[in-house]
Formats: sequence, structure tokens, C-alpha cells
Amino acid sequence: MDEASDTSGLGARDGLPPMPPGPPHDEKHLGRSRFARELAEGLLSGAVPPVLAAVILAQLGAGAPLVLLGVVAVGVGLAVHGALAAGFDTIARAEHWKRERAQEEYETEAYPERERWEVMALLHRYGVRGDALRLSVEAICASRQRWVDFMMRYELNLTDPEPVRAEALAAGILGRLGAAFVAALPWMLPLPAGLAALLTLLFGIALFAGAGAFRAWTRGMDWRRAAIRGGIAGGVALLAVGLVLLVGAAAG
Repeated sequence: MDEASDTSGLGARDGLPPMPPGPPHDEKHLGRSRFARELAEGLLSGAVPPVLAAVILAQLGAGAPLVLLGVVAVGVGLAVHGALAAGFDTIARAEHWKRERAQEEYETEAYPERERWEVMALLHRYGVRGDALRLSVEAICASRQRWVDFMMRYELNLTDPEPVRAEALAAGILGRLGAAFVAALPWMLPLPAGLAALLTLLFGIALFAGAGAFRAWTRGMDWRRAAIRGGIAGGVALLAVGLVLLVGAAAG
């Protein structure tokens, strides 16, 4: 494989040989996109409150219109809060990253020998010894930007945070509204209140399982096990709520 045939973007440069043959290096798919991750998080974070609102309102004797209103209100509230919280969190992480980088830049200039030693200690932890250690430290510290990048990543475990993107915020909102729609669906149908409440519980468990599987898939994890665990967690949570309502009804 010569440099001309290398499409990885990591061809020979500065002594780095072309990438050997192997699986696609730059492969991207929906499961690793930020939109999919935010959608999955929105579904999960928005799953519990609408289902609980529907069940509690039904237990209190509310009719279908009032149950629907409660579920929609909860879903909208969660969507607005989620979007604002995600935006503020991203801003906070960006501010934190800038402060830490400024501090590292100051330390590499004010205390270069101490910072070089810290680079050496980090590499030593990974088994680099002797001349290889000395040459590695010299190569990293030869560039101030590369030096600070190394300290940010391997000393502080911080990476440049992704900026706030409209599509990511929209995905979170869509996920929360989607969870509310699942909880509201039985109450949109001409069903008796008892059957609608039962379907809300069943749909809720399915939502927990599906959202857990979807989130696991976006992270490259085992989505089948995540679906089982999500369904169990959701079922136990709803069972606990049901027991509290039964005890409260009996005591009243």
C-alpha cells in the first residue's frame, strides 16, 4: 500500500508510514453521530415523568382530556428544560476547558522543568523508558501547542468540548417529546380509562427498553442487554409507583 493509494489521511509524513491494511478507519454511521446520541438521551430522560403523570392522573380519576393535558405539559416542560440545560452545560464545559488550558499554558511557560517532568511521568506510567522516554519528552515539548494538548488530554483528561449545535438541541427536544407522545398515545384512543392506564404502563416499559437499547447502540455497546436492563429498570420503577398509589388509596 503506497501513499498514493492511502485514503486514510494518515499517509507518510514526518516519518509516519502509511496506514497498514485493515478495517475502514474513517467509517461513520448514525449510531455514532451526536444527533443520535442526543435523541437517545432525550428519550431516556423524558421517559419516566410523562408515564408517571398519566398513571397518577388516571389513579386520581382524571378523564382522558385532563390526562392528555398533563402528559403534554410534562413533555413540553422536559423538552424546554433539557434544551436549556444542554446548552448551559456545553457553555460551562467550554469555559472550564478554556480556564484549564490557560492554566496549562501558564505553567509550561513559568515552570517548564516541572511540566517536562510531568510529561515524563505520564509516559513512564505507560512503560516508556530510557532513550525512548527522553526522545519522546523532547518531541512533545518541542511544540508549545502540542505540549499543552498532551497535558490537557493525558494529565487532566480533558478534550475540546463540542460546540452547541442546533441539531443536537433539536434531537434532545424531539426525544423528550417522543417519550411524552408514547405515554399519551393510549389516551388518544377511544378506550376505557383502566385499559388506557394499563397500556400506558406497558408502553412505558417498552419505551424504557427501546430507549436503553438505542442509547447503547449509539455508544457501540450491546443493545440487546441494554434493552433487557432498561425494561427491568422501568418495570420495577413503575411497580414501585403503583405500590405507593395502592398503599395511599388504601390508607385514604
